[in-house]
Amino acid sequence: MEDYLVNICTDYKKLADAAGVKINLDKNTPTPFLEEDQKKAPARAPNKDGLPVEVTANNKPIRPGVVGTGSHSVTSDANEIQDFNVLGWNASFIETCCKEFGFAMSSPSDEDIDSLDLYKPDASPNNRGKLNHIAASILMRLLYAARYARFDLLRAINKLASFIAYWDEDCDKRLGRLVGYVYSSRKRRLVGWVGDPPKDLAPHT
Repeated sequence: MEDYLVNICTDYKKLADAAGVKINLDKNTPTPFLEEDQKKAPARAPNKDGLPVEVTANNKPIRPGVVGTGSHSVTSDANEIQDFNVLGWNASFIETCCKEFGFAMSSPSDEDIDSLDLYKPDASPNNRGKLNHIAASILMRLLYAARYARFDLLRAINKLASFIAYWDEDCDKRLGRLVGYVYSSRKRRLVGWVGDPPKDLAPHT
């Protein structure tokens, strides 16, 4: 399996060099994933259509958390309520609570959303990446090894495989990181053992 993985990495390096993408296989790569900082992820942006960004009472921001059974009221501290049911962050639920208790709701405008420095993937045809034409071949060859003996590669390969039709420059970097990790960890072995005494063992048929 080591020779198989080395051949894949060597082929990748040749094809990447031909496409103008440089990779140093001798560099130690500890994980198959790039460092992902979620500070600028789109999911961190406030939702302009659903949930309120801020709910205020007496000019102080609060966050409605749960509502209890019976006559329990809205609270921001679940520990203050016994026998409560947690309700999901539902826009209509929050709106009802705000109306009942006289809270003010505010949501961000389109200008507020656009002003945030968020990561926005470039889906233009000019950003197809330089390795989109070899990505499927490299990933499927790696997937064979991953399913056979390298389970630590499965998540990274399957994640990248879902971007085959939308390959971009970021995927180029991720594929290079994956191949670098495969080459760095080529000496690793998957070891299994059986704890039963030899007299209790028989060939599997």
